[in-house]
Amino acid sequence: HECQETRTAQLKEQQSESVTKFQKLVYAAVQQLPMQWSEQPAMEQLSRGRDGQEDGALLIDITAKTAEGVWLAIEADGPDHFRQPDDALTGPTQYRNRALAARGYV
Repeated sequence: HECQETRTAQLKEQQSESVTKFQKLVYAAVQQLPMQWSEQPAMEQLSRGRDGQEDGALLIDITAKTAEGVWLAIEADGPDHFRQPDDALTGPTQYRNRALAARGYV
C-alpha cells in the first residue's frame, strides 16, 4: 500500500511539472462545453477502474463525469504521440488509449 502511494505521488509530480500550454487550452475549451457534469472537468487526474475506485495506473490530462455517469478521459496529444513520417499513434499512446477504454473511459 505504501509503495502504491509513493508511486502515485511520483507520477503526479512528474506529470504536473509537464503540463503544456496546449493542455491548458484544451482544458479551457472543455470547461466551455454545454454539458451537465456530475464531476467537473479536472486536470492531471489518476485513472479509476470500472468500479469507480482510483487505481493510479494512468495519469489522465483531463477527466470529467457527465450527468449520465459517463467518465471522459481527454488527452491533449502533442507531436510526441505521433510517429513520423506517417503520423500514426505511437505504441505507448495506443496502449494508453486501450487501457483507458478498458477502464470504461470514453
